[in-house]
Order: sequence, then C-alpha cells, then structure tokens
Amino acid sequence: MKKGTMTLTFIQSLLDELLLEILTKVASCSFYSLYLAKMVCKKLNQLAQHDRILEHISIRRFERVDPRRHEEVYKFLERCKECTNPEALYTQGMRLYFR
Repeated sequence: MKKGTMTLTFIQSLLDELLLEILTKVASCSFYSLYLAKMVCKKLNQLAQHDRILEHISIRRFERVDPRRHEEVYKFLERCKECTNPEALYTQGMRLYFR
C-alpha cells in the first residue's frame, strides 16, 4: 500500500446496520466475544457502544461482582439498565426484592 492511501477492509465496507446486527448476536452470547470483536477494528469498537448492543448484551459474567466495589462495572450495568437490558433489569429486581 502506498503512503497516504487507504483501502477499505471487507468489514469496513459492510453497512453499519448489518454490523450492528452481527454484534448484537455476538453480545447476546458472550461479553468476552464482544470484547474480542471490538479489538478487530475501530468501526466495530465504535458500533459496540451502541444502545442496541447494551440492550442485548449478556451480563452473566457480572452477576457475582459487587458493583459498589467496582465503579466501572457499576456504570456499565447502569447503562445496560438504561438501555432496557432484560438481564440487568431482572438482576436489579431480584436485588431489590430480597433486600
């Protein structure tokens, strides 16, 4: 590749809507897989911040983490709740119920 020129990769040439759908499926299966997908390119990293991803992301990995001790986890879970993630809302409901 010549200096100053850029070519689009296959991923970058796909429509954002299609990539968002793919990332949504990945996120619903595994947080770690989404993390790995974010490492592929800047475009996937940016799309992974979309509210639709947070609405469907699997938070099973964070069920045992005390959000009061880990501020970043707390902010992440709060954002998931704002995006109406069913797992996050269920977890919050159970915590409130059993208090």
